[in-house]
Amino acid sequence: ARALLHDAPVLLLDDPFRALDGEAAARLREILRRARESGKTVLLCTHELSQAASAETIHILRRGKLVHTARRGAGATSSYRVEVSGIGPGHLEQLARTAHLPPWQGVSSAGFVTRLAFSTYGDAAAWARALLAAGLVVLRFGEDQEAAEDELLAHFGEEA
Repeated sequence: ARALLHDAPVLLLDDPFRALDGEAAARLREILRRARESGKTVLLCTHELSQAASAETIHILRRGKLVHTARRGAGATSSYRVEVSGIGPGHLEQLARTAHLPPWQGVSSAGFVTRLAFSTYGDAAAWARALLAAGLVVLRFGEDQEAAEDELLAHFGEEA
């Protein structure tokens, strides 16, 4: 948080997501995205590939040596999810219509758990609020770390 207070042109962050829950991590990722869009340079050190999924350039170190460098476009996206218990896709469609909720990117069900995928934090948050207001149990809300890591590996290959 202190690094963001001074409007510096370069942000150097050492594992900033380490102690954050899903919602706080999604908010920090959005703050860093805005910083990059405003022309700031963001240097992020992390041991989790999923935290680097939206990076333009990734340098991978092993035992203190640079072993891989990869660049990609700045258009990387994040994925957010909401997991809810006790309601299926059919009832979710009805809730979407009556509560005027944004569309989801994907939906899947396993047992009593339904998983909704969204491209924006705001859409996922709107759904989480609506589900809670409807008296349903939201099991998970936040950035989809698995989707981010899958995207990263697809772009840079398994050697990362």
